Amino acid sequence: MAEKIKFYDEKGNLHYIDLNTPLDSVLDLYFNHQHFSGSTRFWLYTRDNVNDHEEIYARFSINALFKVKSSSLYRPDRPLVMVTHGWMSSGNSNATQLIKDAYLNMEDVNVVVVDWQRDAANENYLSSASLTMLVAEKVKDMVLSLAFQYQLESRDVHLIGHSLGAHVMGLAGEKLKDDKFIVARVTGLDPAGPFFELPSYLPGITSEAASFVDIIHTDCEALGYVSDIGHADFYPNGGNWQPHCCDTQDTLSCEHTCAYVYFAESINNGSEYTSVKCDSYISYEMGSCGNNEKQYMGQSSLSTARGAFYLDIN
Repeated sequence: MAEKIKFYDEKGNLHYIDLNTPLDSVLDLYFNHQHFSGSTRFWLYTRDNVNDHEEIYARFSINALFKVKSSSLYRPDRPLVMVTHGWMSSGNSNATQLIKDAYLNMEDVNVVVVDWQRDAANENYLSSASLTMLVAEKVKDMVLSLAFQYQLESRDVHLIGHSLGAHVMGLAGEKLKDDKFIVARVTGLDPAGPFFELPSYLPGITSEAASFVDIIHTDCEALGYVSDIGHADFYPNGGNWQPHCCDTQDTLSCEHTCAYVYFAESINNGSEYTSVKCDSYISYEMGSCGNNEKQYMGQSSLSTARGAFYLDIN
């Protein structure tokens, strides 16, 4: 892996991730952020307000249980989908809005977009990475707030995150388990690799985050995770080369975004991305796994799926 990784945000601005940062500096940042009080916002969308979010807030009640400031749009009889973005991004980014729009087009659900751009996602990469645990704490609080206020059941909760946001949601899932609230599903969309895997300094998403954890890998060579970390790990085009990205300004940044594009498309067409369980992409390409288990990548993935799955997307 290169010592510095290039990253282009959605506005085309170039950023760098320096992998030479020593462990001591990472840990100093991590522990110095333990009292982080930055602004994490929660935007509710339903079929009644597809394009205009209602901001919701958690607060403590007298008996110390969480309550959400009363919402006129939240529907207790609908499942909850909570989705968040990654580094140098926001709740208005394609990473969240494409998925929100796809869900509300196909299903009658509550979608809550988590926006953590203020004081967290727009820091230098290492600072943002070290803050994912603190943002996860705020996500946990909001989920518990909704559970208390609206009798939300854990089986009706799906947490989805892209890049650093995948670690936010994974860590939130683990924190919720400590409160005996085990969410049904956490989906990691190309979870960020630097300082979570290579080098492995910070805690992130694992298969412990929910009853079912699925991962889509699209940029294993640079920005994304290489290893299997979920119950089911999907590797379109081997996980590190998305052909339709090759004529863009920066191939790696584009490939990193493909994970949320694929997931949004899978909501609209659940049977589009059929994958095959296999021990490697080479074996898959050689046709050695043709008789193995088939599984849909994305929204329609079954919670019983286990292992690594491969497919080609042209």
